[in-house]
Amino acid sequence: MKKIWVLFTLVSFLVIIEACKKDEVPEGALNDKDLFNLIEKQNYSFYKGNDSRLPGANPNAHGSHIRTLFNPIAQSALDSNGVLPSNATFPDSSIVLKEVFDGENGPFKLYAVMMKLPNHPNQSGGWIWSEYEEDGKTIISIADKGNQCLSCHSAVDNRDLVRTFAFH
Repeated sequence: MKKIWVLFTLVSFLVIIEACKKDEVPEGALNDKDLFNLIEKQNYSFYKGNDSRLPGANPNAHGSHIRTLFNPIAQSALDSNGVLPSNATFPDSSIVLKEVFDGENGPFKLYAVMMKLPNHPNQSGGWIWSEYEEDGKTIISIADKGNQCLSCHSAVDNRDLVRTFAFH
């Protein structure tokens, strides 16, 4: 009886711990609306603390100027220079959010999102991929499985499919 009580207590404790974790979602349960709602609730850090609009990569599928942000989980993988070390990968539930603008002083264009969920049914390269308008309307769905994203994100000098480090 004592063993059952210890096992029950341990399992209950683990369930409570999992329920209390922030910034994590059950893999496989995320859809476009869920991901947009999640990105709105996250705290982010700008890449290298720079909130300036930086020129996008050339060619750039998104827009001429971007700001790249990392959620705390993704930020934890970066070294003291603000870069993901070579051959390293981001932890699960990392989010890389790109704010895209039409020009250095132009209007907001879209959000491009990568979330590290290697067991998600729509992942590709360990990430789910999506793009949204400012109001949350989906431009590129998670269901696309990164098909419109991977050709560039697999290019030379990416680090875990994140291109930011090669350009800025």
